[in-house]
Amino acid sequence: MGTACKKVILFDMDMTLVDSSIAKQYGKNYKEVQKHISEFSVFDGIREVIEQLSEQHIIYVVSGNVGSTIKKVIQYFNLNIPLENVYGYRQGYPMENFARKKKVMQVAIEDIIKTHNVSEKDIIYIGDEIDDYRACQYAGIKFIGCLWGNDELNQVSEIITLTTPNEIIDAIGSLT
Repeated sequence: MGTACKKVILFDMDMTLVDSSIAKQYGKNYKEVQKHISEFSVFDGIREVIEQLSEQHIIYVVSGNVGSTIKKVIQYFNLNIPLENVYGYRQGYPMENFARKKKVMQVAIEDIIKTHNVSEKDIIYIGDEIDDYRACQYAGIKFIGCLWGNDELNQVSEIITLTTPNEIIDAIGSLT
């Protein structure tokens, strides 16, 4: 299957792929957060969804979290996502949540479009925060909201929201 017919699926990490709520107590101290990755947990069904999606689509993690932390989480939980397909916060990016997510998203989308010869319409982001949704609107890509780690997207009526990871595959199918 050539890349032209594949979709590119972008996942947020925190509270989308993994329950990392324990990390909030360490704030922006990513080195301390990395010491506690073993206390995170993968949401039920995420592994299977990633495996199934990987057969047909290209998977990335695009998150406001620090890139090295994202890679350590992928390795620790043995998720089927190539480490080169990770985009996260880098030094020099804005610190404010929306500005940071918008910058990470912008860099990721530009690289993904060039690398895979796709357009924005071929890219779908799965995240848990309103700022994820806003960053997707800014980037011109489709968004699916997940409620299993955070329910703040309940207040946004114009987006697709899912209550379990098992709904992801059907939701992606409905957007293609």
